[in-house]
Amino acid sequence: LDNWQTKNKFLTRSQTSAIKRLLLTDNKLTLINGFAGVGKTTLLEATNSLLKEKKIRLTGLAPTNEAVRQLQIRGIE
Repeated sequence: LDNWQTKNKFLTRSQTSAIKRLLLTDNKLTLINGFAGVGKTTLLEATNSLLKEKKIRLTGLAPTNEAVRQLQIRGIE
């Protein structure tokens, strides 16, 4: 993760902290919520790229068609 962080300095401290929690949890289901524009999709995109390296699938769910489309654009199923 530290090596990855060096390449992705655009992430905020909060996003990096959330990614670490997502990667270290034993939970099979984790919910991410927040106001529009705070970086949820970016956080999930970053997490997805790390999980793909480990052959782990991330599934994104969203409340609107537009939000689903934005996840799909970022490579999240």
